[in-house]
Amino acid sequence: MAETIERLKNASDIIKNIFEIGALLAAGIWAFFTFFVKDRPALEAHADIRTQLVWHTRGKDCIADWNVSVKNIGTSSFDVTGVDLKMWKVDPDQLPDEQFVNVNVLQQAGPTNPNDLKLTKSGSSLVGHYAPGLTDGQSFEWVFKKENPSKWIVFTVDVFRDERPFPWLRTRQASLTHAYEWDEMCPPEEKKTQ
Repeated sequence: MAETIERLKNASDIIKNIFEIGALLAAGIWAFFTFFVKDRPALEAHADIRTQLVWHTRGKDCIADWNVSVKNIGTSSFDVTGVDLKMWKVDPDQLPDEQFVNVNVLQQAGPTNPNDLKLTKSGSSLVGHYAPGLTDGQSFEWVFKKENPSKWIVFTVDVFRDERPFPWLRTRQASLTHAYEWDEMCPPEEKKTQ
């Protein structure tokens, strides 16, 4: 009888150990799933970009003052490693009638080689470290001769950060955020963007 009780006790311990191991495995899978599906996306870099175009008249010229600001709206820090600004003119008469206007349409109507300004660590206050909630901005100015008939002007900004998806992969530059703005070039006084 004592031998049977000992066997039952051993079998009970084995079953208990199997359930404990199963529970540990289930908890590990649940923790892994919770982090990668729920928590990890919240730790990714999230940025907001704001732009404002202001025109100033200077004799026969006008100045486009384009203010760009980047804000970290996420819960983790990130480093902006590059900013790419582009500007080009578009003749609105070359656009098809009743055309939905977005940056893709304006790029097709513009030149193949727009004016491009690439900023790196030494070239801009926008480039650098962004803690959560931090905002930084910079103003960019262009001088234009007034044209008749007036053209449209398009500005785009792409903000980049270095990304390493996994520790064993090489770091690559990834797009963090993008914005564009367009307006009539050198608008009349009563139509100036504010």
